[in-house]
Amino acid sequence: MTRKKSALSALAILILCILLSVMVISLFNIEGAVNRLILPVILFVLSYTAIYINTLTNRTTAHHINKQLDILAGGNFFKTISTDNKNSFWGIEDKINSVLYQVRKLIARTSRSTETTNNMADELYRQMEDININIENIYSSVNKSLHDITQQFSIAQSVLSKMEELSSESENTSYELHQFKDIHNELKKQVDASRKNMDSFVTQVVSINQQEDEKIKKFNQLTEQASSIHQIVDRVVNIATQTNLLALNAAIEAARAGEAGKGFAVVADEIRKLAIQSSEASEEIRDVLQVIIENINTASTFAYGSKENMSLIQADIEKTSQDIDGISTVFNKIDKLISNITTIVQLQSAAAKEVAVSTESLTNILSNSSDIAENNQNCIKEIKAKAGFLINSTETLKNESSTLNNILAELVREGQNVSDEIKVEIHSSMDELKKLAKNKEVLSMNQVKIEDYLSKYIETNKGKFSLIYVLNRDGIQIINDIWSSKEDAERYQSSLGVSYKERDYFEKTRNGNDYISKLNISSQTYNMVISLCTPIFNDDREFIGVMCASSRIEQ
Repeated sequence: MTRKKSALSALAILILCILLSVMVISLFNIEGAVNRLILPVILFVLSYTAIYINTLTNRTTAHHINKQLDILAGGNFFKTISTDNKNSFWGIEDKINSVLYQVRKLIARTSRSTETTNNMADELYRQMEDININIENIYSSVNKSLHDITQQFSIAQSVLSKMEELSSESENTSYELHQFKDIHNELKKQVDASRKNMDSFVTQVVSINQQEDEKIKKFNQLTEQASSIHQIVDRVVNIATQTNLLALNAAIEAARAGEAGKGFAVVADEIRKLAIQSSEASEEIRDVLQVIIENINTASTFAYGSKENMSLIQADIEKTSQDIDGISTVFNKIDKLISNITTIVQLQSAAAKEVAVSTESLTNILSNSSDIAENNQNCIKEIKAKAGFLINSTETLKNESSTLNNILAELVREGQNVSDEIKVEIHSSMDELKKLAKNKEVLSMNQVKIEDYLSKYIETNKGKFSLIYVLNRDGIQIINDIWSSKEDAERYQSSLGVSYKERDYFEKTRNGNDYISKLNISSQTYNMVISLCTPIFNDDREFIGVMCASSRIEQ
């Protein structure tokens, strides 16, 4: 196609030369022999000149393109061929750049896909190894299961026999428990009757004890009354003694009176006799009262002893009654236990019968399981062989993916090699970013002010940065993404509020250092991009945030 266009260009120049020759002849009125001589010469000169100019132009353009292609031949597909309108060869540079864009696009997409495939291959290989180990374990387990099933079949038959024996023994135990319960109920009735008798006896003892208390009170009263009588007798004796003295004095006075006092002497003598008799009677009464008091004291002492004995008897009876109550409680517990044991034995008997039925079914199942286990063993052998094949295939995929990943990484590394001019451009961009970080609108750390200022800046400085954003001192993005391209702004969601605290570049800039990343291929534009970050300090040199930007590198 290029050669065809070159030939057409030469033909057009030749036709132009012929037309110019005709015009020269017409202008100078060249005729006759001269016309026939000069015209071929003019045509030849003009044609040769036209062909030479066309060839020279093609060679110059080809040399320019070859020079650019030599760079691409080194593997750097991130280079863009510059377009020189003077030496442009029918727009071939633009077509080559378009091809390079598609190559970069292919590298970016393939790199991501290859990295994912490589990771998936690694994970798949690990999973297949785990699966193979699990298959080995399953194979061993199946072999063991087959052996265990055989043993379990024998055990199940033995259990079936034992369950039948247990069911029979449970029925016998249930019958014996019923008999024991009848005996227990009879004993319980006797204990209840004894407890009632003891309660009646306790009531009688309490009544007797109360009667003894009454007797003791009566004896105490008699003792007090006897003491009172004794005191009265003592007074009577005193009176008799005094009366005797008075009678004696009266007799003495009567004797002094002589004949006139004889009658009075007789009366005094009688009074003395009565006094003596009263004294003697009082002594007898005192002796009798003493005997009565002694008898009362003896009876009272006996009553006290009887009361103490009855109290001891009452305490013993009450203790015996409590023991009987305890026995009754124990019998109630035994009654509950017998009921529970009877229920358990009945359930045990029913369970034993069910287990016997289930065990019989189990023997049939185990017999079938043995056949199934043998089939599983054969299936697992086949799965094991296929798993080995998959492991080998996965390992091959892993190796091929790793190789492709290395090739793509090498292509990306070629694009990361930048010229000195680009390095100067990168440092110039960093200097520009530092100036932006010192602006008063940025130092205000106000979202509206910063967004308004950076939007105006990026409108007037298109191409310098493709993206600008600002983080606060905590690593949180405080403004919306400021894109130089409206398409990018509409395509990508804003990162406002996202935390970058754990990112390496934030840690570095927080310590007062600038950050320049390595060249990386953009997954959006398929060009090489570089990230720049610089710390933001206020007037007091306090760290208040970070300004970040991304810039496309055109090589």
